[in-house]
Amino acid sequence: MTDPITASIAAVLATGVTTALTDGGRALITRAAALVRERLHRNPSDEAALDTAVRRPNDPAAIEALARLLDQRMRDDPRFADQLKALWEGATPDIPVRHDEVSNTISGTVYGSAIQARDVHGGITLNAPARS
Repeated sequence: MTDPITASIAAVLATGVTTALTDGGRALITRAAALVRERLHRNPSDEAALDTAVRRPNDPAAIEALARLLDQRMRDDPRFADQLKALWEGATPDIPVRHDEVSNTISGTVYGSAIQARDVHGGITLNAPARS
């Protein structure tokens, strides 16, 4: 099992999804991606794992393989790990969350219902009219 932060980094690198970030956050993610590419470029099989994840962003196995690889490279190279974590922490929103709270952020255009909840016991049913 990989570290959740490493798994998140791998998913963002593979999918390129940065829509919830500010312009500054996107710039830091771009720098993090460049750092990862530079580090993985040293080994052809590492670079192939990154390329596979980017080519197949909906393939959980490819993203998990990239996350495991990043996890290993971060353990092998503490300087790389520190640089990548610093970029990642600078890019993600600074929203304090406690274990007994919910903190959701919705941005952009939302069609349909948006639900924010912490503990749901039982089902949730939404009956919205179809979009035309």
